[in-house]
Amino acid sequence: LPSREVLYAQLVQVVAAPLTGLARSLNGIVGGLAYALADLQKKKESGEVPAGDAPAAAAEPAPAAEAAPAEDTDSTDQDAEAPEPAASPEEPAEGAEDKPETQED
Repeated sequence: LPSREVLYAQLVQVVAAPLTGLARSLNGIVGGLAYALADLQKKKESGEVPAGDAPAAAAEPAPAAEAAPAEDTDSTDQDAEAPEPAASPEEPAEGAEDKPETQED
């Protein structure tokens, strides 16, 4: 049998391997996104891709009457739909197979 230190090192390696793989995968995704954005920026600067218009600024501020909440005493939302009722315990769940219930004593 290997020494206690070697066994601990192997245990740490087994536990850390999935986390290391996840970190490398996420790093690859973020790195690929960074390369794609840099390439897009170069294409926009060279004129290959149109840069598009700048976002439009708000033409005028919203009137104060619209910004103030309506003073409605009814707290329910009339446009909201009622939630669906929960399935009754007698009905089987979707995909459940019809098997006869057996009792084991």
